Amino acid sequence: MKAGDGRLAPELTLVEAIGLVLELMAKAEVEVITSERRRRHWSRADKERVVAAALQPGATILGVARAFGVHSSQVFRWRQQLCSKELRRPALPP
Repeated sequence: MKAGDGRLAPELTLVEAIGLVLELMAKAEVEVITSERRRRHWSRADKERVVAAALQPGATILGVARAFGVHSSQVFRWRQQLCSKELRRPALPP
């Protein structure tokens, strides 16, 4: 029972509203973690891909984090770790 503009009709009963909420929840995507390890493991190559995407002109940390399915603070940390390692590498002699 929805109005034409996508909002719930005012005559919707509580039972009907709960039914709609349950229907929407049933259609939602859920990531099920089946292993004992609860945290995802990201390889160095994966981290480098995420950081490289974050360093592209016009890219935002939040946009990149959402695209890769990680928290934005994780992207900041990986960028900090990977970029600082690049700066600490000894220069090759000429």
